[in-house]
Amino acid sequence: MPVPKFHEIMIPLLSKYTDNLPHKTSEFYDFIIDYFKLTQSDVDEKTNDGTSRLFGRINWAKTFLSKSDFLEKVERGSFKITKKGVDFLNLKWKKINFKEIVRIYPDLMETEFWNSKLRTGKNDKKNENSTPQEIKSYQSENENINFESPEDILDRIISEKKDQVCQEILEEVKKIHPRLFENLVVKLLVAMGYGTQEHSFVTNYSNDKGIDGVIQADDLGFEIIQVQAKKYEGNIGAPSVREFVGSIKGGGKGVFVTTSDFTKDALECIKGRNEKVVLIDGKRLSQLMFKYNQGVSISQTIQLKAIDIDYFQALE
Repeated sequence: MPVPKFHEIMIPLLSKYTDNLPHKTSEFYDFIIDYFKLTQSDVDEKTNDGTSRLFGRINWAKTFLSKSDFLEKVERGSFKITKKGVDFLNLKWKKINFKEIVRIYPDLMETEFWNSKLRTGKNDKKNENSTPQEIKSYQSENENINFESPEDILDRIISEKKDQVCQEILEEVKKIHPRLFENLVVKLLVAMGYGTQEHSFVTNYSNDKGIDGVIQADDLGFEIIQVQAKKYEGNIGAPSVREFVGSIKGGGKGVFVTTSDFTKDALECIKGRNEKVVLIDGKRLSQLMFKYNQGVSISQTIQLKAIDIDYFQALE
């Protein structure tokens, strides 16, 4: 299953505190993984800034519980369930509904934490000068209040920006001369670690035999990757792909890159062949250029910092 949202983690996490003893959230990481039957791939999933998506959401669930007075801090990094937290669990929630929480605990609306989250909630259209009463009235029109963790908000913004830049990359690539496009593809493959600029080249138009570029993946030339780079408006069909595969020596490797897309038949015709052929459409091309810093530059670097509990414990 996908990594659970922080509000989906809140109830099972809070239930682990019902022994009325202080605990650190990190004690329950394995429990949450087992509870949601997460795979190793789920656990390893990272946000755009390289941090664990799961652990970030677990920690944000703990933050919400503590800011709502369902957990109280008893010592550095350790929390204990409150009577309010016990009463909250006794309501037997099947899933978290923030609108219902606000109805049951209207005092939360007066806290700075909940007030700020309501104002910046994804569905909230009120401005920063809205009063708690105005926000509550507005939110009552919604089935639920949609909160996101700071990490999820940042991740979403970065993903949206990436999609925008990738679209702009593809638009620019479509404008360049076909010969320059061939050079661009060879340069991208070299940036990805396939061969070197010294031993990689674009073939001559007069004698390319369907091959637009050659990547020499090792210094002695034992491993050759042949490249087809075509700027098309329409989708690439099976005949063009078969022609390219036929130009590759038996068991060889090839990369067919286009600014458009491949038909279903084109994708099917490379399956089960001795030749190892990769098809890269315009969308994937732009994503690879983004990833390997081709045609883009870094406009801004943001450092995210988190509290280092070990630092403070070392002072004791």
